Amino acid sequence: MIALVALSLSANWALFSASLPVIGIVSSEAPVTINGSRVSGNATLFEGDVLEPGTACEVQLSDGRRVRLAGGSRSHLFAGHFDLEKGSGRTFGYTANALGLTVRMELAATGTVSVVGKTVEVTALTGDLHVYGRAGAGVANLVAGQFISLEPGSAEKNSAYSLTGCAVNAGKQSLLTDQTTSITVELRGAKIPVGKVIHITGAGISGTQPVGGAAEVVGVQTLEEIPGGSCQSVAPAAAGVAAGAAGAVAANTIGASVAAAGVGAVGVPAAAAATVVAGVAAATVHSAGTAAVVAIPTPVCTSPCLLH
Repeated sequence: MIALVALSLSANWALFSASLPVIGIVSSEAPVTINGSRVSGNATLFEGDVLEPGTACEVQLSDGRRVRLAGGSRSHLFAGHFDLEKGSGRTFGYTANALGLTVRMELAATGTVSVVGKTVEVTALTGDLHVYGRAGAGVANLVAGQFISLEPGSAEKNSAYSLTGCAVNAGKQSLLTDQTTSITVELRGAKIPVGKVIHITGAGISGTQPVGGAAEVVGVQTLEEIPGGSCQSVAPAAAGVAAGAAGAVAANTIGASVAAAGVGAVGVPAAAAATVVAGVAAATVHSAGTAAVVAIPTPVCTSPCLLH
């Protein structure tokens, strides 16, 4: 009787899977678990499949995007993105969701995403990576070679901000690009000391359109000038922000460009307050060369091999 029930469930799942769109293929040197069933070698993947590899495996989508998943990870796979529930993945242009955060990149960009307890660790390996919070607000921009650790807050704190960086003018607006996350915000509600390194706390103002290039409009609640901070290194970047605002550049792209131009090198003392962007706590950005970047081996797959 048990065998008949199992056979019936297996047949029903096969019929259900056949009605779902095929999104790609998984390749592995060892069996993987798909939707609770062990599968050997290569396997076709359908929309919504849950993949749990015992050793490293690679998922290649029909459109060429792919992700290399570490052994012991668990992911929910879709054509447009994958939800990483535990473990690590090295993604090649494939959008990743983890703990309520979304990591997006261009098709040619690569990076690693890891779930470590209550934090999400992101490394940009090639190209630019952009991280967004639950409400869609930008929380971090990374250029190639940068690593950041992010800890999402509770839903009711999604609008909280705590940022440190140089204040600049863009027309009549005041902008700040955070030194940790490279996120640019428009500041309102206080007299902003332009050209100074400042630390602000505040809350996002919903329903308000920020100036072009800024991720959010933040109502300033507290403001403090940082002693010993220097804005000399950001003069070219500040000009770039202002030009971007005038040209209405797509939101959340300026931050990465500003970081590359030198905003991240602002002389801010190590004792500066912790960073929070849209309720997400961010640790200091490190070079990927010194960070513990997750190394996920390339699996040896059976024919046909679609890893390269």
